[in-house]
Order: sequence, then structure tokens, then C-alpha cells
Amino acid sequence: MTATRDMPELLRSFLIQHKHVSVPGLGSFHLLRKPATHDIASRKLLAPEYSIHFDALNDSPDRQLFAYVSRKMNLPEWEAIGMVNQFALELK
Repeated sequence: MTATRDMPELLRSFLIQHKHVSVPGLGSFHLLRKPATHDIASRKLLAPEYSIHFDALNDSPDRQLFAYVSRKMNLPEWEAIGMVNQFALELK
């Protein structure tokens, strides 16, 4: 695995599992869930909806992200930290 090629998929799966992911120097993404609703007029139950909210001010990833990348890529945590930071630099 290379940081550039595989990091987007790792960040996506982390976002889905943890409902948020912060990318250093970029910001954080939050997965927001709108509950199911009932449309009385059409007699339909509408499924829940998901949206992604971006917050440019919160760009400090937590250790969970580094531990996740480390575990998924079978690397020491310090190397996972470097890969996440390198990926963030390449995005800029």
C-alpha cells in the first residue's frame, strides 16, 4: 500500500465507522445523520439521510485515526502518523 493511493479509502472507512475524521492541515469531516421521517400526505416513510459536513478549523486528528491506519496497514504507529501527514501535504 502507498499513502497516496490507499489513504483515501482508509479515511473513508474510518469516517464511516467513527462518524468523523480530521486531516492534518486540511480540516475535519463529520458524517451527519438525518433521521427517517414520515410524509403523512403521501403516506410514505422516508429513509434516513446522511450528509458530510466539513470544518476547516478542526484539523487535529486524534490517535484513533493513527491507530486505525497503523492496524490496517500493519505498520508501527509512528509510521502511520507520517503517512497520514504526508498524504495531507500532498492534498494541499
